[in-house]
Amino acid sequence: MSNITLRDISKALNISVSTVSRALTDSHEIGEETKKLVLAYAKAHNYIPNRMARSLKVGKTKSIGVVICSIDNSFVAQMLDGIDQACKDHGYQIIIMQSKESYEQEKACINLLYANGVDGIMISPSYQTSDFSHLKELQEQGFQSYFLIVSLAR
Repeated sequence: MSNITLRDISKALNISVSTVSRALTDSHEIGEETKKLVLAYAKAHNYIPNRMARSLKVGKTKSIGVVICSIDNSFVAQMLDGIDQACKDHGYQIIIMQSKESYEQEKACINLLYANGVDGIMISPSYQTSDFSHLKELQEQGFQSYFLIVSLAR
């Protein structure tokens, strides 16, 4: 499935890429007629914004990483539903990873989420986790988001 780009819309409508971008984000700098034209074309051609390109431009991925022990716990499922709804309400998506109660797997999850540029991480530490240096290290490296450490009753 091929996705059209801002450049494709720009060429088709003979307007600049920045005008297309601003129209799609409902900028006050763009007239209502141009916005309607761009939105109608985008809708007719099934335009889907490129999250990666957007994140490079604004410096945020609008993604939150959630590391849990396992999804098979009903409390965890309810917690994830709440996190997901709160994130959706604020325009974020969640990326869920499982540590499977392994400290090494937990560190791997954290490293992968960080490498993918998530804006924040929530974590329920594994049974094996007694050393939180992998989380402290990220903060020391300038990771600006927060860590919410949730300890589940086991």
